[in-house]
Amino acid sequence: MTMVEEHTTLFWQHLVQEDWEKRSRSFDSIPSSLCRLDAQAIFRLLTWCSEHMAASEVRSYLHRADRTVWQLCTKPEPDVLPMRADGSLANYHDRMRRAIPREDGYSIFVNEVIRYDPQAWRSVRDFVRGLVQHIGLPTRGFDSGVGLGQYDFTPFGLHVDPGRSAFVLPIVGHKHFRIWPADYVKQHPELVRSHGNYGPLVKDSLMLEAGPGGLLYWPSDAWHIAEGANDGEFTVMVAIGALLGTGRMLATVPCDVDNLQQSARNMPEGFAATMEGTHIMKRGATADQVWLAFLSGLGLRHPISMRQDALPDERLQAQPRSPILWRPLPDRQFAIAVNGHCTVETGDWIPESLDQINTGASFEVPELAQKLVEWLWACRALENARPA
Repeated sequence: MTMVEEHTTLFWQHLVQEDWEKRSRSFDSIPSSLCRLDAQAIFRLLTWCSEHMAASEVRSYLHRADRTVWQLCTKPEPDVLPMRADGSLANYHDRMRRAIPREDGYSIFVNEVIRYDPQAWRSVRDFVRGLVQHIGLPTRGFDSGVGLGQYDFTPFGLHVDPGRSAFVLPIVGHKHFRIWPADYVKQHPELVRSHGNYGPLVKDSLMLEAGPGGLLYWPSDAWHIAEGANDGEFTVMVAIGALLGTGRMLATVPCDVDNLQQSARNMPEGFAATMEGTHIMKRGATADQVWLAFLSGLGLRHPISMRQDALPDERLQAQPRSPILWRPLPDRQFAIAVNGHCTVETGDWIPESLDQINTGASFEVPELAQKLVEWLWACRALENARPA
């Protein structure tokens, strides 16, 4: 284990032991390996969305200076997001400030933007990997999104996301979240959907704050609201949620991130019943296929985007940290999964071939496996072989 890996493991170990589903917490700094998304990467993600609005999940709010939200737009125009001509997030914010009355603010939320960007997808997968190593896979997986703007309060006020244990990675500016525990809000229901007018109840809240390179965390039953710092600061954040099973559902399922193939062979008891009716249980897919795809993507809501370029006519090797998983099915068939994608192929040669590819050794494409290797290439499981 490298020093970076050891530092990351110790961070997650401490968070899970001390904070996970127990208390809200802010971290001024976290291991650099946990967040490889910066302002330039977020600008790239959001400009893609502005050019593909029909495929993007965008909510845009305009805020009055008197702390009322006066417009929610679920189908905004592309120019509410950064555009290529802006050149940077800072220039984008300058443009937005020229377009919005000086006293007012704006906030924008873009869901699941990482599904269109393989680099961002891998960054989020690598972030959650350390958590999964300690708690297993949340049975409803992980969601993610980007929030940005200049505003005083979350537009829909103090709220809770049941079953969603939350992480916030500030990318630009300092993020502030005010937190109350569930029992307290139950005793003071007047807090629900409030924003700013807390009266004497404010003294019993916890304010979390972190800037770029830091992290905010709160449990799945914590009531929370983002607040500005009263200085008009422009902020950008990446939010990641661990979606735990609620009620009679399994909260998490076992997963060995260092040996995903072993986990692939052992679908947890109750997994299929837990997934019934969720977005994870895709129509027409068997429980075996769903488990394999879910496992190979470490629970991310969407698989990695598929590449469109043709399979190169040269030696290939497996992508590091993207193991190809397989699980036997009846009639010499095998479910095969990688990076959240799953397919079914037939042939006794499949397990040995995939195990060989997973060693990382370079290989030439055998004629027998041409179709499968083309699929693995499209799923970004392979890369051109590096020089020896």
